[in-house]
Amino acid sequence: MKKKLPALTPAHLGFRNYTAVLEDQTARYVTPLYGVDEQNQRYAYGSAVLLQITEKYFLITAAHVLDENQKAHATIQVFGRNTFHSLSGPSLRSPLPASGSRDDDAYDTGVLELPNDIAQEVQAHRSFLDIVQVDPSEKPYLNASLYTITGYPSRRQRMPTNGTLTIEPVRYTGVPLHPTKFPSPYELGPHHGIDYNHKQMIARNGKIEIPITPHGSSGGGLFRLGTFAQIHRGTATPTLIGIATTVKPGCLLATNIAYALALISALYPDLADTIPTSTYCKFTVEL
Repeated sequence: MKKKLPALTPAHLGFRNYTAVLEDQTARYVTPLYGVDEQNQRYAYGSAVLLQITEKYFLITAAHVLDENQKAHATIQVFGRNTFHSLSGPSLRSPLPASGSRDDDAYDTGVLELPNDIAQEVQAHRSFLDIVQVDPSEKPYLNASLYTITGYPSRRQRMPTNGTLTIEPVRYTGVPLHPTKFPSPYELGPHHGIDYNHKQMIARNGKIEIPITPHGSSGGGLFRLGTFAQIHRGTATPTLIGIATTVKPGCLLATNIAYALALISALYPDLADTIPTSTYCKFTVEL
């Protein structure tokens, strides 16, 4: 028997509608990524966050997504104005653990600089976050907030046609994961998360439905939509706080954006003064 939710009051309906607006705003900063195999067949592969720092443009995603770019038979691409562009150039990824498997990499984060010409192409459909819209010092236990993970699950992606993106992002929204619910070796601080039930969640239409599998959302963004008070007042602004990396029983997990910022600072030390550092979560990157 399906659960029946209580009727929404005007205040609750307004809250939900404004939350949907904020979720849609986050999608402007997240792009789908595509792979090309040895038969030159293109396939939907992952997601990435777009970030601008001064005059440089970056693509931030999961390290296991960039790993695909290192394989002899595969190439990762991003969609521009009306064609695909292969990703290349300087990149940094979290180091592989001793096991040699990304499945054991608790941080699973990578960054790659986009050449200006490709960045301009991408901006035909997407926007780059400004560094002021990033918070590596998010403390979810201080205020009641809503989080959303925005990405492009693989089974929902269709190829762009005639220069038009036809795919739709999926957003998973919820309250911050309680500190006691983080599975080992993940922990609050270096990581963030939200509750996730693969059997049922509340959809935008207010109904309880089976959620779309998040496979392909790796590399998408974890955003703080705002506190409940800010959302009620209509003053909330989405802020990037993490990069989605994995799904575990009962939760979706993301690495604190501080890790990606540390990678960028290591690769481009001249940008260090413009990049915020976390007040409680420190990462050391060795080139």
